Amino acid sequence: MKTFITTLLITSSSIVTTAQTAPLPASPIIISQYIETSLGSTPKGIELWNVSDVSIDFSIYPLTVLKGVNGAAPSTDVIVNTGVIAPEEVLVIGTSDIGTYLTNNGLVSVLYQLKAFTFNGDDALIIMIDGDTSDVFGEPGIDPGSSWSANGVSTKNQNISLVSGVVTGDFNGWSDPSIRFTNTAVGTDLTGFGIAPIVVPCTNTGTDIQTACDTYIWIDGNTYTTSNNTATHILTNIAGCDSTVTLDLTINTSNTGTDIQTACDTYTWIDGNTYTSNNTTAMHTLINVFGCDSVVTLDLTINSSSFYTDTQTECDIYTWIDGVTYTASNTTATFTTTNFIGCFYVATLNLTVNNSTSSTDVQTACDSYTWIDGNTYTTSNTTATHTLTNSVDCDSIITLDLTITESPIATISQVGADLSVTLGDTYLWSTTESSQVITPDANGVYWCIVTVNGCVSDTAFFDVNYVGISDAVIVNDLMIYPNPSDDVFNVIFNSKDRQSVDVRILNILGEIIFVESKTDFIGEYNHQFNLKDYSKGLYFLEIKTQNGRSTKKLILQ
Repeated sequence: MKTFITTLLITSSSIVTTAQTAPLPASPIIISQYIETSLGSTPKGIELWNVSDVSIDFSIYPLTVLKGVNGAAPSTDVIVNTGVIAPEEVLVIGTSDIGTYLTNNGLVSVLYQLKAFTFNGDDALIIMIDGDTSDVFGEPGIDPGSSWSANGVSTKNQNISLVSGVVTGDFNGWSDPSIRFTNTAVGTDLTGFGIAPIVVPCTNTGTDIQTACDTYIWIDGNTYTTSNNTATHILTNIAGCDSTVTLDLTINTSNTGTDIQTACDTYTWIDGNTYTSNNTTAMHTLINVFGCDSVVTLDLTINSSSFYTDTQTECDIYTWIDGVTYTASNTTATFTTTNFIGCFYVATLNLTVNNSTSSTDVQTACDSYTWIDGNTYTTSNTTATHTLTNSVDCDSIITLDLTITESPIATISQVGADLSVTLGDTYLWSTTESSQVITPDANGVYWCIVTVNGCVSDTAFFDVNYVGISDAVIVNDLMIYPNPSDDVFNVIFNSKDRQSVDVRILNILGEIIFVESKTDFIGEYNHQFNLKDYSKGLYFLEIKTQNGRSTKKLILQ
């Protein structure tokens, strides 16, 4: 089916269907379709159209196709001398596959003549009727190269057909095929072959259906404000004949309206703009149901939201109006409700959370202690608490950690020629000495004060009356080694006379930790004392006979 429409001028009210015997009009038959393939020898062919108003009998008016190869002079290629072609009908000449195409597509009534064409895209064709030129294809005598081509239309490897409006032959030839032809398909596609172009009457009429808003200016130059289906106007069609157009006009009406809106703070309207204040002038155009303008005017009232900052200072925790309990400072929490004009009422919390503090009051006292709570404690205590106010006006909770130490009871004991006082941290003797053990250098009353954990004892007294009495030589060659010692002390002495001997080791409290008694002893005494299981400190070796007593210090380190 060809995609173009041509117009055939009808010069007679009746069409003669019998073969023409009188002289023919000029250019009665023209090429209406052409196919050439470069992929082989088929398909190749032409379709010839009778554009006259008479039937042509080829036995009377033979048709000749001349071919000019590669710019050479055209020579006869095909002669058709049988058959009759009616007005507006076509004759197809070409390779066998074109005949098969016509049969397969129900076009068996179309005149067809087999011809194994060998023309290529650079070969010109001339159509002659009874010796007169009727149409020229290409440029006889000129070699175009491989084809004549322009504007996408080519004589090589294409199926091309007449453009709309071409109803006469070309006697001079052309170099631009797009002047007369349009591309229908590729050179292997036979679409359109055997179907004559459509002929329409010269004079025609039509209706111009229009829909407009409010007014419409038609082709007659008049402006219409109401619907109209009677106005007419005469144009000239492509055949040069009258074309009478009747107007069918529908006038629809534009309309206006007001959009009343109330919003809080901002409002984005249908025009895409965001408004922050009252507005009664903004307009926007929509399309109504008739497709015409619908002009909307905005009538906007903007109400304002309310904002408030709630400043609070609390200790440790605070539960706000939002029901949330806060344990740290916060300046971002918000709570939203509605004000009296229906807009947001937004409260922002400005909270400072100060912290209570706690501490421990560590105290050490002797016998008793009166604390900041007014109570006097006589025993150690780690549970008592007392609450003050800190620098940020929050609670400062103080816990007592009290250690009560009893004041020591000092007792002075004689150890040999020395005086030893009860064990303590520090010592103060009447002699100004500060050791636990002293050696009196004169008879008289000695006193000592002992301090333990900062607590001071009562003064202890001791009456010394033995100073000035020398130790008798009770044993000979006394040796103690090693001294000081980590554990073992070796004690060696000689008794030249037979006598009873008592050997004792005492601690600084005067407690006996070892004793050995010998009767009628004479000779060498040799004993090893092991004190490794005893506390480091000062010990005393005491040797006693009937002749006296001798005391020596042992230092266990």
